[in-house]
Amino acid sequence: MQLRIRARSLDVSPETRRGLRRRLRLALGRHAGRIATTEVTISPGGGATGGRARRCRIDVRLHEGARLTVEDHADDLPGAASAALWRLAHRLERPQTGRPAAMGFAEPRGSVPRRWTP
Repeated sequence: MQLRIRARSLDVSPETRRGLRRRLRLALGRHAGRIATTEVTISPGGGATGGRARRCRIDVRLHEGARLTVEDHADDLPGAASAALWRLAHRLERPQTGRPAAMGFAEPRGSVPRRWTP
């Protein structure tokens, strides 16, 4: 799994990058065999907090060709990263149907994916 962390209009310390890398590996380790590349983009969130909010966007490309993108905002970088990682981990758990949500084929909220049992 290739991992790339980009910061737009922010200075991110090497310690913060290492911590984010570690959290990504822990959260996505179970799915590492399916993931080809992961790109994390950190940027200012702006908004009502006067520009202090942080935005974390994670783009994942899977070996089977699918692409997943999640994004979240929080007052600090660890909060935004945690929320985005939680969303991504749950998206990876859901079965990929190949049908875009924009076409009205999204799973209903609160639905539990069916699992095959022998």
